[in-house]
Parts: sequence; C-alpha cells; structure tokens
Amino acid sequence: MKCSITAVVLLSIASQIHCIDWYTFTEQVYGGIQTGLSQLNSAAADLNRTINEQQDVIVNSIEDVTRYINASLAGLWSRYPTFKLTTDQLYDTTYYTTYVRDVSENYRKSVTNNVMIPAQDIVRNILSTMVNFYSSTFNTCSEQKAMSLSQASASVGRLKDCLSMAHPFARGLASTVKSLMEYAKAGVQVVIDQQKVCSLSSRNCTNKYFADLPDQLNKIISAIADLSSLPYAFVNTGGPINKGCVKLISLDVQDILQNIANQMSACQ
Repeated sequence: MKCSITAVVLLSIASQIHCIDWYTFTEQVYGGIQTGLSQLNSAAADLNRTINEQQDVIVNSIEDVTRYINASLAGLWSRYPTFKLTTDQLYDTTYYTTYVRDVSENYRKSVTNNVMIPAQDIVRNILSTMVNFYSSTFNTCSEQKAMSLSQASASVGRLKDCLSMAHPFARGLASTVKSLMEYAKAGVQVVIDQQKVCSLSSRNCTNKYFADLPDQLNKIISAIADLSSLPYAFVNTGGPINKGCVKLISLDVQDILQNIANQMSACQ
C-alpha cells in the first residue's frame, strides 16, 4: 500500500511537471506567432513610409518643373512687360502626379497582400502542428521536438524580408523620375536662353521667339506625360520578385513544420 501511494505521488508530480511544460510550450508557440506578426506589421509600416516618401519625391520633382518654368517666365516679364505667359496657359502635369500615386498605391496593396495572405497559411500550419502535438503521446522526446515550433526558422516573421525587398523598386522609380525632371528643367533653361539670340533691335526675332515659346515649353511638359510607362518598369519587376520571395519562404517554413511533425510522430 505504501508503494502504491508513493507511485501515485510520483505520477502526480510527473503529471504536474508535464502540465507546466504543456503551458510553457503553448505560450512559446503563441508568443512566437505574435512576435512574427509584429515583425511583419513593422516591415509593412516601413514599406508604407518608404512608398509615401517616394511618392512625395516624385510629385515634388514634377511640381518643381512647373515652379521652375514660372520663375523663368517671371524673368522674361521683367524684361518684356507686355509678355504675360503663365503655366496656367500651358499643359497641366496634375494627371501624371495622380497617376503615379495610383500606381504606387496599387504596388503597396499588391506587395502587402502577397505577404499577408500567405502569412495566414503559415500561422494555420504552425497551430495545426501544435494541435497534433496535443493529441500525440506526450513524452520527453516529443516535447523536445515540439519545442522546435518556436524556432526562428519556422516563424511567420520571416516573410518580413519579402517586404524589405520591395523598397528598392519604390526608391528606384522616384530617383529615376527626379533625374528626368532635372533634364526637363535643363530643357526649360535652354528654351528660355534662346531669347538671347535676338538682338534688342530685332522685333521679328523677338516676336517669333515669344510666338513659339508656349509650344516649346509644352513639348517639354508633354514629355513628362510620356513617362506614364515608367512606373510599371519598376512595379512589374518588383511585384513578381516579391511574390517569388514569399513562395520560397512559405515552402521552406512548410518543410520545416512537416519535419517537426515527422520527428514528433517518430517519438510515439
């Protein structure tokens, strides 16, 4: 009877130890998922800031061309008071700035969805593996294998790297547009400087210059609209690369989780 009581006590202690490990295991897995999701949210916020900043760079660089034209025309007004051409009488660049914002917004949504939707599958797979562990024979071997569920290589947070890969394409578009707008400003300066070829006494030359000036400036402005295909040169490259990254990491995590499940099963 004494031995039986001792055996019951030992079993009770063992059960308590396993119970503590059980909850520790659960907390580790859920904690790992929460950490991974937090990493994803942080990476998504960083990408959001980058895209917003690069949008502003693009819009400001395009608007800077308009400001540059206005300043250049003001210089002509001071020398020729009767000449009153303003950018209001020239082509508008609002379409392109709106267009760039729309393309950037679509890129943001596409990249984020490419990551966040598969992230849900990874979380479900982690939880499924954990549930299978609960239904298996709980022993030291299976416990050791199951603890691998909280390792970094099996974390949903790994998908943050795919969001980071989207940054260069957003920055590349902005830096390219900004560079091209510098060329546009240089072109404006060339057109403005053409007036200097006219002698003060040559009315015909001056009249011809001012008659042609709106068309010359509009050619430069319309070249901005011709850049409408440029955003897709970056977005159409960055999108598939982002999606490919997600697929690779998802498959890697899936194999890791399956390996953990197989190892736990082998412990039976």
